[in-house]
Amino acid sequence: MTRMLLSIALLCVLAGGRAALQPAASPAFEVASVKLWRPPTTPITSISVTATPPGSDRFNRTSTVAALMVYAYDVGNHQVTGGPDWVQTERYEVAARAGRPVSQPELRAMVKTLLADRFKLRVRTETREMPIFELRLARSDGRVGPNLHDCSNANDKEGIATPEKPFIAPRNGAVATAGCPDGLRYLVTIASRQLQATVVDKTGLTGQWRFNVYYGSELSIPGIPPQPPNPDLPSFAAALQEQLGLRLERTRGPVEVVVIDSVERPTPD
Repeated sequence: MTRMLLSIALLCVLAGGRAALQPAASPAFEVASVKLWRPPTTPITSISVTATPPGSDRFNRTSTVAALMVYAYDVGNHQVTGGPDWVQTERYEVAARAGRPVSQPELRAMVKTLLADRFKLRVRTETREMPIFELRLARSDGRVGPNLHDCSNANDKEGIATPEKPFIAPRNGAVATAGCPDGLRYLVTIASRQLQATVVDKTGLTGQWRFNVYYGSELSIPGIPPQPPNPDLPSFAAALQEQLGLRLERTRGPVEVVVIDSVERPTPD
């Protein structure tokens, strides 16, 4: 009888161990729609870029698979490599609902699951030596430009101490803006997109900052003929220096890249 009870107990322990080893389910959207995007017939003449607000339960993007990977894996365009040409050119309308407010890390994890489920995406990561840029203060006295504001400075919150240039969406140009507390982090992301390279924050600025910056940018959107940059607008590097008081310094360093092993076009909804 004792031997039988020990056997039953052992079986229960083994069964419990096997259950504990089962992997947790990946975070997933409650509902998701994926459709091939059709380009508009009217030309696009400007782009406005803003940071995604946290705590949303929705994810709505018109993006290439590569751009969705950039968001899901929190990397730059230059950090996605491999796969067929269409992952960089074909755009898809993605409309998804989480069913509850979620954080940015949760939302990224849900997009990873969507890519794996709908596009059968399989990836691996590697570290490679690549060109990178360091974002530094342009002035030796530590002062910043008129469009970069310290959120902890009561006199600077509304641009009183350093009046801003007009906030406009210029024709054949781009505008980037972000408020507290993600300003500098988002600026690094914008710079990485513009330069197609990893950008490291070496400004030494602490605390929370907000900014807006406008510049001439050649609009490159898959499926739409590129529009020439506006010659009356500054380059991105010049805009950083003139409007934010920052500069970019080129160097080299290790960069983690996401390599596509396999991917498929999604089945229609």
